Amino acid sequence: WHYFLVAFLVKTPLPTLLLLALGAALALSPRRRIATLDEILLALPPIAFFLATSAMAANIGVRYLIPVLPFAWILASRAAAFLWERAAGRAALAVLGAWLVAGTVRIHPDHLAYFNEIAGGPSKGPEWLDDSNLDWGQDLKRLEAWMDRNGVEKVRLLYAWNGSPDYYGIRYEPVTKQDWLEKPRPGLYAVSVMWLVRGRLAARTEGANSDWLDRYRPVDRVGYSFYIYRF
Repeated sequence: WHYFLVAFLVKTPLPTLLLLALGAALALSPRRRIATLDEILLALPPIAFFLATSAMAANIGVRYLIPVLPFAWILASRAAAFLWERAAGRAALAVLGAWLVAGTVRIHPDHLAYFNEIAGGPSKGPEWLDDSNLDWGQDLKRLEAWMDRNGVEKVRLLYAWNGSPDYYGIRYEPVTKQDWLEKPRPGLYAVSVMWLVRGRLAARTEGANSDWLDRYRPVDRVGYSFYIYRF
């Protein structure tokens, strides 16, 4: 039931979360509160949508919460306006703004795989979520570039999505069930992190021999969606 709450908290930049928290506190403060009906009209739609999404939507992507975000930014802007009224607050806003910009620049071009500092950053993303929260096949083109840069002619590829490795000129052979669940043959493997997370889940819940994240150490990573293993 708490999937979307956790996803929102680990995928939203901390400067934004801090402004949202301050905005919520201001909304509850009798001295700062605007008209009660206005408060209700601002709060009711996102709360209702959030609850409905948590109850009914598939637990596969924080993107389902996008309709909530405009209301959240209104709440954050209230906090920004409050801080702007005093010199110390303006300094705090400058720090938060610089922090937000730095985080955005630092994650480029891997924005899909963003996780905030509390979550441990994007490298810890597989510990929290999977699917479109971190891996939607976005690094196929970069995988081909990585192969060219490292003189790799062919990889054994375990890939989760519908994009075409052939379109990007990736030379590969599919990972076999025996490679995945029994003993990998010698060679270089490029494995989608989606498969790695689901493999760990299958190992923990079904006893499958597919917990590569725990058993093997990758030799490299392409973006945040392909892990490279050498056996």
